[in-house]
Amino acid sequence: MPGTPVKPRNAASLVIYRSAGHTFETLMGRRPQKAAFIPDAFVFPGGRVDATDRTIAISRPLSQRAHQQLETHGSANRDMAKTLATTALRETYEETGLYLGPDADEGELPFLPDQAGLYFLGRAITPSESPIRFHARFFIVNGEDIRGDLRSNGELSDLAWHPIDEALKLPIIDVTEFMLTEAKQRLEKDETTSTPTPFFGYHGGRPKIRYL
Repeated sequence: MPGTPVKPRNAASLVIYRSAGHTFETLMGRRPQKAAFIPDAFVFPGGRVDATDRTIAISRPLSQRAHQQLETHGSANRDMAKTLATTALRETYEETGLYLGPDADEGELPFLPDQAGLYFLGRAITPSESPIRFHARFFIVNGEDIRGDLRSNGELSDLAWHPIDEALKLPIIDVTEFMLTEAKQRLEKDETTSTPTPFFGYHGGRPKIRYL
């Protein structure tokens, strides 16, 4: 029916941070100029849920706290929470070459995703008037156990670690700016697992943020 909003697709992104002296850095890359969704903008690794994400074997599950946050504030039951965490880790590997988890001898991925260190940062839904829509959950994780060599598969270019204050000056969209700011505040307070959890939505084409 004309005018009916596109249904948002489930998606997940991963905010990877690491300590850098008196500040924190995060990993970001630039979307292609001709991308259909947010072209030429810097983003976190991530993407939509694939069917296989539901069945990929993992090494360690999300913590009970992360599960509770996603069920209570992320509109994700236990199975979807696990799937979203796998999506975030799979997409990160595909887009950056970095991974979290032990090597695997067989399966969809060359590693077994380790979800134990991921925490729920917030969620966002693309505006209803957009022709491409996502219901994205953002996870945050300490990059100290991240493995692999940084490389691009073409989905993200200019991959690099940026001090968060510098990352906020890059060409980014409003949701990315908000989640970066939220991550910075939590890291500076040493409260990466804290709640309340932000929900970044839109009303009348304008951002509307609620804390749940």
